[in-house]
Amino acid sequence: HIKLIVCKVNGKLAPDNLSASLKEERLFANLHSERPDYPNWEGPVRGWALENGLVNEPPKDYCSAEEFTPSISITAPANGGTVTADFEISASYNSTLNVKSVEFFIDNISIGSMTAAPFSKTYSIANLSNGAHSISVLATDENDTTAKNEIRITVSKPSAAVKPTPNPSPVVPPGNNTEPVVLPPSPISENKKHSPSL
Repeated sequence: HIKLIVCKVNGKLAPDNLSASLKEERLFANLHSERPDYPNWEGPVRGWALENGLVNEPPKDYCSAEEFTPSISITAPANGGTVTADFEISASYNSTLNVKSVEFFIDNISIGSMTAAPFSKTYSIANLSNGAHSISVLATDENDTTAKNEIRITVSKPSAAVKPTPNPSPVVPPGNNTEPVVLPPSPISENKKHSPSL
């Protein structure tokens, strides 16, 4: 019997750079006769061992760490782009393992997570100031291996429209007279107008 560290997913030998969450120790058995170089001894013993499930030969090949490393990429908005209204953040997940969660961040603050595709979230521009901001997504697979992607955007909110100041309406006296009456200047204004300069 021999103990080996193998990949959980396919049982191949685990390389040193494989995530600990993807490794496990397994016991292997390779049963032979006392004289494996003699076919008359080895053949019957190997046949009996195979029939009884006692042969579990250790693997010879190594699995690849990259084979089980998840990847996540932000597909919208575009990196370096400018947003001027509410926008959608979309991400694409890729891995041989199932996803556990995809979490969205703006300026390193979480704005929510999802556990199934499509990985997309709408965000209000009202929550952001004008200028540069970061958007990132963090993917976690079923073995708790993570992958992250980050982009930068610029927020440019449209300027608020300035309402024009309305002109004062003329005063129309009651009755049949529809002609507007122009009010005389106030006494204070008239006194100021004719006050002699000192």
